[in-house]
Amino acid sequence: MLSSKFLEGSMKEIPLPDKKHSHFVHFLRYLSPGFEDVLTEATVHHMLPLAEEYQTDDLKLRIEKFLIKGVLSESDSITSVKIIVNIIEAEKYKLNGYLNACIDVASRKKKLSKNPKFEEISQNTQLKIGLKRIDEIDKIYTLARSGRLIRQTEFHMKDLGTHLKPYM
Repeated sequence: MLSSKFLEGSMKEIPLPDKKHSHFVHFLRYLSPGFEDVLTEATVHHMLPLAEEYQTDDLKLRIEKFLIKGVLSESDSITSVKIIVNIIEAEKYKLNGYLNACIDVASRKKKLSKNPKFEEISQNTQLKIGLKRIDEIDKIYTLARSGRLIRQTEFHMKDLGTHLKPYM
């Protein structure tokens, strides 16, 4: 866009319709050498659409790594609404690593599908969440049956219930 091959390359001022000045400044700082700005939750979601629009794959990858780290670090405290919003964002910008991390977290959330925003998630991702949930429940059940989950000779359903509680 800024090279002479494009119309904007010969302009003194480049119009950026529908862009907030502060968001674009942050975006440019992350692209420019010499600036050591750190990604934050406050800036990352504003820069992602710009990284997508201007095809800055390196920045998009750094954003994805930041988002994955964030969703995994707050997996126990993240709300159902927030994880749904994250999934929608991951799908929109085709961030597969972030999407997979969100699916892992979402599969452990109670009543996720009861949230009206859940319908905004693609059917493919909804299916992946459900299958991940079933897979985790199967693992717990198998461990319980094998005696590795509980240190008793007899299998107790109440013990299994304790381990399945995050999935109910």
